[in-house]
Amino acid sequence: MTKAKEKVPHTEWWDCDDPRLPLTKDIHRTNPDMEFVATMREGQWQPIMVRHDSNMEQWYMSFGRKRLLACRILKEDSITSGKVWVRIEEGTAQDAARDTLIENAQRSSNEIGDYLAIRHILMTDATATYESIGKSIGKVKGYVKHLDETYARVPGWALDATLAGDIKSYSVTVAIGKLNKEQQATCKTELETNKKLPLKFIQDLNRFVKTQAAAAMFNTIKDQGNIPVGREFFNRSDVQAIADLLNKKKYTEAISLVTTYLS
Repeated sequence: MTKAKEKVPHTEWWDCDDPRLPLTKDIHRTNPDMEFVATMREGQWQPIMVRHDSNMEQWYMSFGRKRLLACRILKEDSITSGKVWVRIEEGTAQDAARDTLIENAQRSSNEIGDYLAIRHILMTDATATYESIGKSIGKVKGYVKHLDETYARVPGWALDATLAGDIKSYSVTVAIGKLNKEQQATCKTELETNKKLPLKFIQDLNRFVKTQAAAAMFNTIKDQGNIPVGREFFNRSDVQAIADLLNKKKYTEAISLVTTYLS
């Protein structure tokens, strides 16, 4: 009888720290600003939504994370009792992920929030495709594919830091995804140490790594005695041409160009 009732959508008032709700540290979204939190003092006019999988006895957050975080802030500051209005529907983790995408599509879209939901669907639903996900949220297939390709190599810490506001620009987040793991670790250390990660730091890091790679390649070729060193100075376009080849991992072409320059 209990499970039959749970299949009927309904709303309840829960404590914002109810164990059926995700922990704050596990919520991936931009933190609410104080202006938004202040509006929640006047009341919660729209419920958050959770899905209940009665077969697995699991609860999944669909949407309303910003409202939930605001409720917790108000409770922590002893401004309210911390009650949160919750809409409950039967469903799976995949249903909850699709709810998130649909809610984002109907409100102000959050690229990283969308990507995390897309990634979850792709990893847990073997039948899901870019096209099927796009249709379910009213987006074209290219939008879903673009987000997956853009953020797939971005480490989790960078996605979380962007949503938390510690990384200020999506362009920085995307740039981190183009680095190798060692460079990404350097960026993480920089963020933890200085509490910020400007795009210039990543650009300088990339430039340094390319310079080191070019120098190492030059020394290897020189040690092999294959290059008669006859040219002492190089302009920016010369070096950029080598850097471009290295960035594309066209090492043979890069070696050939260095050989040409130094002959």
